[in-house]
Amino acid sequence: MSANLVPFAYEGKQVRVVTIDGEPWFVAVDLCGVLSLSNPTKTVSSLDGDDLTISEVIDSVGRTQRVNVVSEAGLYQLIALSRKPEAKPFKRWVFSEVLPQIRKTGSYGTAPALTGPELMAAALLEAQATLERAHRELEAAAPKIAFADAVSVAETDCTVAHLDVMLKANGFEIGGVRLFALLRRDGYLCSREGMDHNRPTQKSMELGLFRLKETVWFDRETNAHTSFTPYVTTKGQQYFLARYGKKEALR
Repeated sequence: MSANLVPFAYEGKQVRVVTIDGEPWFVAVDLCGVLSLSNPTKTVSSLDGDDLTISEVIDSVGRTQRVNVVSEAGLYQLIALSRKPEAKPFKRWVFSEVLPQIRKTGSYGTAPALTGPELMAAALLEAQATLERAHRELEAAAPKIAFADAVSVAETDCTVAHLDVMLKANGFEIGGVRLFALLRRDGYLCSREGMDHNRPTQKSMELGLFRLKETVWFDRETNAHTSFTPYVTTKGQQYFLARYGKKEALR
């Protein structure tokens, strides 16, 4: 399979991404370089077959290369393998910048391949367009920001859906619905129906496993409503990976 290459840079090191069937795949050798994982070929051989494939990419000088690429789930596995201090800030960078940008534009990998000066010119135009778009969005959102997102969520927090992906990357096969049910069963989320349904329990909050994000929204009659979304903290992610990364967790 082939796909156009989209170059990112993390602290001076290239991190190339391709889109395959609308999903981001990361060039394995680049990830191993950032995470200080030696022998990339041997390292990626430990990944699940569905999370590793070979893609033909066009590099910056127009050459076609065949490289190992890993899925988003495979990316999480490589981050987990790294024992270097670079792993945590790199994970935060991928979550906060790379994946949101790819999913927001939905255009990576769809444009014809560019080479040499054309590629550089296109990158500069894309960067300018991104800055202008962000400026317009900030201006449009300014009146709403004063009322919404009353409780901010740290960059390293993740949704329960992302926790599901991380658990799968660590060998625990479970879907989002079953994960919510499991968290309710084990007393981490409230099981009673109503406004408290799926809210973190007092035990979870005291343990620091969750953080609540509060959002204020308005209906057509301009009546204000408040909703709460549970986010899993960094401590919670480590806790649940240890708790449910075992086969006996389903018992």
